[in-house]
Amino acid sequence: MTSHAYPAPTMLPIDREDEQTSTALHECAHALAYISVGRDFRHIDMEPDADSNVVAMLVTHPRRIDAWDRAVTAMAGPAAEAFMYYGTTAPATDTAWLILDRLDEARALDEGDEHPEPGHDLLVAGPHAETSLSVVLSLLTAHWSSVEAMARLVLAGGQRITTYGELRPLVPERPEVDFEVIRAWADALNTAQQPD
Repeated sequence: MTSHAYPAPTMLPIDREDEQTSTALHECAHALAYISVGRDFRHIDMEPDADSNVVAMLVTHPRRIDAWDRAVTAMAGPAAEAFMYYGTTAPATDTAWLILDRLDEARALDEGDEHPEPGHDLLVAGPHAETSLSVVLSLLTAHWSSVEAMARLVLAGGQRITTYGELRPLVPERPEVDFEVIRAWADALNTAQQPD
């Protein structure tokens, strides 16, 4: 396998107390994933709640989304969180392990509940969560600069709503991934799933 250069993220690592930046990156990762599967969305809404915590969501159109696209779009936020935690977008077993561990934990907490917690990305991803991960992680690795550009726009000027029309120009027309990067992430995920 040839050596691959991974773009250096400029917003990573982030201060773990910087809830606004981490929330913006999480939601913008979802936005990138929506765009990558050929879907649009209404806007990203970020505002403080009554306790001054940042509350954000990517507001989508009320259309059906197939199971694979749901997995890709849902897993993008948790994947971005893992990138934030480790401060890199390069394929790594630790990053893969963190996401898989959080997925197992969410499923264990949800066991027996017929309806996933509304908005809980790891549960909303459904049965394709694990199989979508190498694609999701590769997408974010390849286009992290777009995620950061969107996050900067979301954070600029303290605006509450940032529309699809404002964010879309910050992402390539057809966000694609490199198969070498997919393979590297698949290897990291396989290693992370090996028993100790």
